[in-house]
Amino acid sequence: MIRTLCVAMLVVAGTANPASSAVRFVKANAAGANNGTSWANAFMSLQSALAASVAGDEIWVAAGTYRPATPAIPNPRTVSFNLKSGVKVLGGFFGTETLANQRNPRLNVSVLSGDINGNDTPNFGNRSDNSFRVVAATNVDSGGIFDGFVIRGGNANAASPQNVGAGMKVSGGTPRILNCIIRDNEASRAAGLQAITSSAVLSQLVFTGNRSEDVSALDVQGAGNVVVTHCTIAGNTATVSGSHAVLFLNTTGGTVRGSILWGNSNPQGFTDQIKMTNAGTAAVNSSVVQNGTDAPGSGVVTTDPLLISILGPDGVAGSGDEDLRLRPGSPSIDTLSSAGLEFDYSDQDGDGNTTERVPFDTSWRARNADDPATPNPILHTIEHGAYEFQGTSCPGDIDGNGVVNTADLARFLAVFGDSGEPLRIGDFNADGLVNTADLVMFLSQFGVPCV
Repeated sequence: MIRTLCVAMLVVAGTANPASSAVRFVKANAAGANNGTSWANAFMSLQSALAASVAGDEIWVAAGTYRPATPAIPNPRTVSFNLKSGVKVLGGFFGTETLANQRNPRLNVSVLSGDINGNDTPNFGNRSDNSFRVVAATNVDSGGIFDGFVIRGGNANAASPQNVGAGMKVSGGTPRILNCIIRDNEASRAAGLQAITSSAVLSQLVFTGNRSEDVSALDVQGAGNVVVTHCTIAGNTATVSGSHAVLFLNTTGGTVRGSILWGNSNPQGFTDQIKMTNAGTAAVNSSVVQNGTDAPGSGVVTTDPLLISILGPDGVAGSGDEDLRLRPGSPSIDTLSSAGLEFDYSDQDGDGNTTERVPFDTSWRARNADDPATPNPILHTIEHGAYEFQGTSCPGDIDGNGVVNTADLARFLAVFGDSGEPLRIGDFNADGLVNTADLVMFLSQFGVPCV
């Protein structure tokens, strides 16, 4: 009797403790066994890592470009990266790290691309063979965390349901989508991201250079409460009159807070950045919205946030050379309280605390960075949008890698002699010109690490 009871207790104890979670490694140029067990033996495909993962696992993705499908797969355009409940997918690794908090998505760029054949050209050229949708999350729970990627090259140009959500589509569930740049996607509707009947968290995302007939960046529909916090939505284009960059339609609720919506266009010009129609309790709070909004909420301002460059040196939004950080003197610097930031669901700093506010911004720089040049008597130290202003000690660091070097020089020379609005990268003294005065400032910083 006693022996039987002991056996039963052991069985119960065993079933109460799930198997240990695993880390699956992904590296585009891995040369080992490609079984995902280490960086040396990493999967070369994110799809392989997703297929092998179960709830509780983490997937660490090194810098590189990953595509949902190859031309050899039947109907490759219909294939997406499908996220899973309970699986944390993290980008931004160099490929030698032993801890997740050692990653840096700014320096180690993990790109998920719908460019199946690798033949895209600027301004949405050669996109007829691209993935309809790059990333999909269907009924993924709050343990499904997706953090630190660039999503580009989706082309949702077919019949429904392959006409929406070219960058990403969230259907149901409560996933957390964090610290991603969603750019250069095209669709009939919702080129950037569509969320249907979901209560997803969308935190510190950047939407830029996405193009669609209607709703260029973010489309939220159906029952649910999507949270959009500290996102930067700029330079997206809708081609149908009366359309919007962001739309909440027939929802039960949701919120947009701490975000920037600026420079998104439709055929009427820079109007209607965001619209809420039959959106329940949805509201826009503490955000910068060009031309304002008639949506419910409070704390909406219409002053130019002074983004460094929506178009970048090549004059094309979403191509990757734009700079959507804030310029010195931006009215969005030290404007908000840290209480409006989202929680640190992916544990950016590795301290084990996921109930604190995020410590880093989308570029993996300190979030709570007070600018001594900006008076803030009520101790507001947080910026609107996805990027925290880091001060003016190193304005010549155009690519944001912590040092002023030849890469920054190339980008500076590309805009030398420019003038006019919006002010562009390289105008370090903010006088509207990129000239010899800026060159002197640039050369004084050359080779010096930023502090």
